[in-house]
Amino acid sequence: MKRAVVASLWILLSTGSVLAQLGKPGAIDAGTPEDRAMTAIEKEADVAKRIELLEKFVQQFPGAPRLLGYRRLQASYLQLGQQEADAARKTEWLNKSILSGLGALRLDPRDFATITNLTRAFALKQDAMQAFNYGVLAAGLVQQLKAMGPPEGTQAAVWESTKAGLLDQAQPDYQYLEYTLFQLASQQ
Repeated sequence: MKRAVVASLWILLSTGSVLAQLGKPGAIDAGTPEDRAMTAIEKEADVAKRIELLEKFVQQFPGAPRLLGYRRLQASYLQLGQQEADAARKTEWLNKSILSGLGALRLDPRDFATITNLTRAFALKQDAMQAFNYGVLAAGLVQQLKAMGPPEGTQAAVWESTKAGLLDQAQPDYQYLEYTLFQLASQQ
């Protein structure tokens, strides 16, 4: 059963129909220069060096690898911002996370994870308006996916199973968005 769901998901993802709902895959072909560079980045234990390598990566490689690089940069900077005690450094990390997220959105304007991380970064910066705007955008993507019918040529049962899997993956971020949007709205 699990194999059938994975196979169905792969077929749907390759058609691009689902991609418009929650984001494009940031896939890198094995054995390519991009793959070797990303492997070196993943092996780097020092966070500062890893970020430096990621910055070079997004400058060097176009397309899906660049998207993947921006996503990882955004997450790395966001993590540093969440851990930072010094307010000025925290803001610096969060600003870099936001810039990386915007870089990813230029490549994939409907990337749910990137938009959710932008919501997190703006919320941590106490920028309620921007956090609310990106949170509503991300929540809207999930609602659109829920309402979406099967792509052309896809059996309804396969689509419902695939959609359920995507929604399950998005659930923790969606719960964060609901909580954050409620909190932001109550503060206004």
